[in-house]
Amino acid sequence: STALISASFSMGMKKTHHILRIQARLAASQIDQYIVDLKRKLDFLARIKGFTEEASDIQRHLLEALIRHNHAYEYIAMIDRNGTIVNSISRHGLKSPRNISHHPSFLVTLRTEAEHTGSISFDPVTQDPVIDIGVPIRNKDDEIDGVLLARINLKFTRFILVEVEVGDTGYAYIIDYGNTLIAFKNVPTEQASDNIQSRVAFSSRTYPVKHPEAPY
Repeated sequence: STALISASFSMGMKKTHHILRIQARLAASQIDQYIVDLKRKLDFLARIKGFTEEASDIQRHLLEALIRHNHAYEYIAMIDRNGTIVNSISRHGLKSPRNISHHPSFLVTLRTEAEHTGSISFDPVTQDPVIDIGVPIRNKDDEIDGVLLARINLKFTRFILVEVEVGDTGYAYIIDYGNTLIAFKNVPTEQASDNIQSRVAFSSRTYPVKHPEAPY
């Protein structure tokens, strides 16, 4: 009898783990698709020949269209090769980063002439997780002549995590490659940092992270 109960419990746990893995993959796929869509809009502007030399009002209208398209765009700035902001737009009056000429996404994008996604950080006011994405922009000769830098708010990950079913006593969280905690569910806020970070450290040693935004 004890053996049968033990076998039944083991099978139940395996089924639960399988379902949770499927939910995790679905959530990770949703996050991927969302970010890919945001990047695709930036790439569109990056491919416009002569974008850096368009009239200022035309540039601003295009940047405004992106901000209006998706609230995840916190701000978008056009920066010339010298690190000077030539045009920008933001949501809720958000200011561009200080010393933008030394911003990693600006420097790497300009040097490699390719898109660059920065590390996740947290807004000092809202504490929302954010990432900066840089894409090269071109002049009329189709030469790289600056960088389009956008800050993306990642709080949408919280809404995706809400759909992950973990029961009354379970919990779920999202981490990046560096084990930065992005979002969590069913954990009291005062316990989130210590409790989850310790479990993240354990799970990353036991089950190495294979996806930058995969929930565990």
